Amino acid sequence: MACPQCGRRRAHKDTKTIVTRTLFGTLHLRSPRWRQCPCQPKTTRTFSPLAAVLPERTTPELLYLESKFAGLVSYGLSARLLAETLPIGRPLYASAVRLHTQATGERLESELGPEHAMFADGANSTGTNCRGPIYR
Repeated sequence: MACPQCGRRRAHKDTKTIVTRTLFGTLHLRSPRWRQCPCQPKTTRTFSPLAAVLPERTTPELLYLESKFAGLVSYGLSARLLAETLPIGRPLYASAVRLHTQATGERLESELGPEHAMFADGANSTGTNCRGPIYR
């Protein structure tokens, strides 16, 4: 693998296995690690392109269903329902569903722009909220 800045060939350190969870089971993916190029500022000695692309190790589709069900019923019931209906290939725990749901909520909130304050107040741009006009 060549450095995008100087074109110099990077040294291959090793290959690890990354476990990624999907709706249809667990994938074990080979992930090569490369040494950083001397021309780049280094925060770490090595890097893995696959690990950078898949930081959460859970596919968005599985996170979506976990969050959707957790919004409707408890984390434990959500975990049980998903484990019974999907071939996830591993035990699914309520604590994992809770952590994934919280991470998804935080990510969605961070993507909000100036409208974030509007959603926090419950008001919309017309000066009304879900209960009708706001009287001050």
